[in-house]
Amino acid sequence: MGGGGEARSPAGSARWSRVGLAPRLVPTSAVSACPGRHRPVCRRHRPGRARPHGAIVSRLAWGLARLRRIHPGEIPARLGQQLWLRLPPAAPDPGPRRRCPLPAPPPEGPRAELGPFLRHGHEVLGSWIEPRHRACFHRDPQARTPWPDRSGHRLDLLGSPQDPRRTWELGRLQHLAWLSAAGPEARPAIEADLSCWIAQHPPGRGLGWASTLEVALRLVSLVQIGGAFPSEPLWRSVAAHAAWLIRHPSVGSSARNHRIAELGALALASEALPDASGARRWRRAAAQLPGALAHQLHPDGVGIEQSTAYLAFVIEWGLLARALGIEGLDPALRRATRFLLHLVDASGEVVSLGDSDDGRVLATTVGPEIGYVRSVIAAAAAVLGLPAPGGERSDDPRHHVLRVPAARPWRDPGSRTFPQGGLTVLRHRDRVVVFDHGPLGEPDLGAHGHADALSVWVHLGSGPLVVGRGTGQYNADPPQRRFARGSRAHPTVVIDGIDQSEPHTHPFLWRSRARARLLSVDPGAGQAIAEHDGYLARLGVVHRRSVALHDDRLVLLDTLEGSGRRHVAIVLPLAPELRARPGPGGIELLSAGQHVTTLVVDPRCRARIVRGGARPGPGWHSPRYGVQIPATTVSLEARPWLPVTLRTELWFCDPGPRDRTALQPPGDLEPGPGV
Repeated sequence: MGGGGEARSPAGSARWSRVGLAPRLVPTSAVSACPGRHRPVCRRHRPGRARPHGAIVSRLAWGLARLRRIHPGEIPARLGQQLWLRLPPAAPDPGPRRRCPLPAPPPEGPRAELGPFLRHGHEVLGSWIEPRHRACFHRDPQARTPWPDRSGHRLDLLGSPQDPRRTWELGRLQHLAWLSAAGPEARPAIEADLSCWIAQHPPGRGLGWASTLEVALRLVSLVQIGGAFPSEPLWRSVAAHAAWLIRHPSVGSSARNHRIAELGALALASEALPDASGARRWRRAAAQLPGALAHQLHPDGVGIEQSTAYLAFVIEWGLLARALGIEGLDPALRRATRFLLHLVDASGEVVSLGDSDDGRVLATTVGPEIGYVRSVIAAAAAVLGLPAPGGERSDDPRHHVLRVPAARPWRDPGSRTFPQGGLTVLRHRDRVVVFDHGPLGEPDLGAHGHADALSVWVHLGSGPLVVGRGTGQYNADPPQRRFARGSRAHPTVVIDGIDQSEPHTHPFLWRSRARARLLSVDPGAGQAIAEHDGYLARLGVVHRRSVALHDDRLVLLDTLEGSGRRHVAIVLPLAPELRARPGPGGIELLSAGQHVTTLVVDPRCRARIVRGGARPGPGWHSPRYGVQIPATTVSLEARPWLPVTLRTELWFCDPGPRDRTALQPPGDLEPGPGV
């Protein structure tokens, strides 16, 4: 099985020392190419400077805010982790048998990408890595500055002006794992880059060891590379990665998708190195995966983190573990997959909710993967015997590695409410409408959720129509992060220009979170009503939204209960390829100059159309992590006295004069910048 034969080495055990480690890990030639244990390949790297006073204060404030969200039972475990971090990292002997228990991807794709990768470089989350810098694993690809050379747990990830996610992406080595399937011609480049990474990152040292999620993902890459090009340093590194995951498990409010990754990686390590001195512990830990995966879901299958991408991510880990023989995963996988199938539109696009950092377990290309969530949904559906989008057969490399069987033909799953996850999906013909009336993220932190209560996403047969504005990035640009997870970036109602949930300056915490509740729902009739209290404490306003999907239109009724006069904005972010222009019957939405739908606006509202302009702002969309492109947002604005009900209609055909339900064309249409 796997991409290569088994290699054998003499038995024995060792423990990493912090002195002279690099020569023990890599051949002498590799050490000379990447000189010094702490000196990266890139000559411009310099040791990190001391933090300024302001960064220390911010870090303390964030630490206190995070501490308040920790359950008392977590404290002993976290104290124990701090003690472990101060001990030399363990390095169990990998044992005589080493193998990759997974099939290698088909070689055609890696071979086609190998030449351009060697000649021109590759993209990493919106930044281009030139060939001469591809082994600069300490460097932020965008800021082009190095991360400090110190123990990973001592790095200030939140107070840094750099975003660690980009550096982590390069250090996951997934591009090397993918290219290792290209054959012998890829071996020199892969071995050189891999030796540099090992030399630059002794266990526990550097950014690559600052997060167990990164350790888990890199372990998968190392095993795949080892299947093609086995070596003693590589397999010792695999054993060191597994030992690190055993010592430093994510606990309590930090577990979530990180814990799923740790357990999935340990399952792989135990199969790749079955005779390693720690393999029994790895197998025992991996047996926790079914329970951990179930804990990651609401009973109805919605991901507890309220993120489509992160749910697909944990499903992929589950599929990997299932392919390795871990039992008991199917009930949780089935619930999660059934939910995600409801979010797939007729074109195969998936409604995107919450954060997405473009993470993946198995690489299917050197660069960014378009359609990752769809790929995982199709794989899970086929494995579980559910109707899969994309047809019966798939040439997806992920499906080959996971041994995905032929799928059942796709059929529309129909409308459904997911009460615990707080989402209602209304489907009619080729239209998909998703109504959010659930919690903001997971219970403890809300880390990857957004302030999007009562948002309504709309997809047609041709793809997305009304969307959220994506993630952008997590660190390095606090204003952008605040906007991307705020209410103005989502298809909901914003009052007086403030977010319905109050974000913390920490990129994954919230000062307050709106509570939404479903008042009534009839999925068969295409109707749902819900409300949230996000503005109640600050403005004395409750927002209630009614959603009704008819044959010819979608009707939104927004009721604001309160008193006084308020500025109200009904925000409708459009998919990037769409444009909006005032027309005789309302606002026409166009794609490539062709009419798609018509937006009929309440006569008390003024329409503001924005595309591009200031950043961060509503005129930009993030289709992938680290990438922003211009996009159109229609904001229907009014200053009514409360209480008030405003009506918005999205017509899927021409709204004739007799069909406008007493609505007149909106007056005072105002285009914004970039229109």
